[in-house]
Amino acid sequence: MPDNPGNTVNPGNAVTVRRAYDAFARGDIPAVLAAMDPGIVWYSPEELPFGGRFEGPEEVVGFFRSLGETFDALEVVPDRILDAGPDHVVVEGRDVVTLGGERLEIGFLHLVTLHAGRITAFREYADTGKLLRHLDAATAAG
Repeated sequence: MPDNPGNTVNPGNAVTVRRAYDAFARGDIPAVLAAMDPGIVWYSPEELPFGGRFEGPEEVVGFFRSLGETFDALEVVPDRILDAGPDHVVVEGRDVVTLGGERLEIGFLHLVTLHAGRITAFREYADTGKLLRHLDAATAAG
C-alpha cells in the first residue's frame, strides 16, 4: 500500500487539544490561550446570542466571558477527541449548561485546526435549536 502523506495524523495535535479542554475545565484560561496561535480564528454559530467570528486570543476571551454571562454554569465535556489528518482534530461532546435553574445537555462537534502545535482555528457545530428554545424560555421567564 503506497504512503499517503496527505492522510497522516499527528498524535501530538490530539494531545494539545485534550490539554486545552482540560485547562478550560479547570478554569485555567491562560493555559487555554497558550495553546492558541496569536492569529486564531474562532467561530461559534451566529444564530446564538453569543455566537460569531472571533479573531485573536483577546476576542476569544471576550467570547468566553459572554458564555459566563449567559449561563449559570457551563461544563464542556469532550467525549471523543479524534485525529483527522495532519492538521485537524475533531472533538465530539456535549455542553452541560445550567440556564434559569434548568440543566441541559447540548451536543456539539468541534473542528480544531492546528499548525506547528498551536490551535489556529476552531469551528463549533452544535444543536442550536435546542439551545435557542431554552435561551428564549429563560429570557421570557426572567
